[in-house]
Formats: sequence, C-alpha cells, structure tokens
Amino acid sequence: MRVFTEIEIAKIQQAISEKKEKFPQEWLGRTLAYTPYQPRPLSEIFKKPVDSTPKILYDFSLQTLDTSATQISLLQTAKDYESRACGFFVESLEILTYIRRYVSIPLIYDFLILDSYQLLESLVYGADSVVLLPKFLTQKQLKNLSDYATKIGLSIIFRIIFK
Repeated sequence: MRVFTEIEIAKIQQAISEKKEKFPQEWLGRTLAYTPYQPRPLSEIFKKPVDSTPKILYDFSLQTLDTSATQISLLQTAKDYESRACGFFVESLEILTYIRRYVSIPLIYDFLILDSYQLLESLVYGADSVVLLPKFLTQKQLKNLSDYATKIGLSIIFRIIFK
C-alpha cells in the first residue's frame, strides 16, 4: 500500500481543485450517460471458487509495474493475470480506463480519495469499486464519501491501517 505524505496530500487536493475548475462535477456527472461501463459487483470476489484454486486480488499499481511498460505490455500483463485474479487494485485512472474494456474482472480504484469528485471521476473512468482510507478522513467525510459512492453504484472497500 502506498504511503501518502502531507505534501502529497496537499498536491492531490490542489489537483482536485484544478480539475473541478476545468470540468465541474455537474459536467462530469452528465458524462455518465455516455459511459458504456456499469460497475460490476464485488460479491463474486468473495464467493468460494468452484475449483480449489484460490484467486487473488492483484495489485496493478504503478509501483508493481515496469515504468517503461508500453500499452501493449500493460494489456498483456492484465490479460495474463486475469485468469489467476478475482480483481485488480489499480491506482491510476489512465491504466484503469485502458484495461477496463479488455478484462472481465472487477477493477478497484486504489488511490487516496478525499473528495466526492474523485468518486464520480473513478466511475466515469470505469472503476467497479473504490478503496477509502479512514486514516486520512474525518468521520463525517468518511460517511459522506461512502454514502455518495453507494448512491452512484460503486462498491466500497475500507482499508484500515494499523501502526
């Protein structure tokens, strides 16, 4: 799991503000009408497999991928792991939207979410679920974000960090 410093959090908040100025949340919400992907349910992940081969949730993050990977090798990696995985954790919206049309397993957006704009954005890019990190949110923010994610059809995974 990626660790976020206060400087990185400030940069993420700044990037969200800039995105909101360029593409308001209402505009982003209207683009959902043109998004061909409905969120896939995560319930299939937690069902016991018919065969005895356990499946894993594969971390498809930038840290685990070769930084010089081309789009073709990125897609090949996704297709290779698809048969062995029950879902992919993806921390990049660009990677998420690229592999969404080629894999049939759930894609879980695993990046620091601080605003409802990011939830809507992840849905537009093709996420099936999101990870919320309570460590970085107040109780009210956590409730509002989880309620909004549920409202727009995203499944939620809460990642609790003990240290």
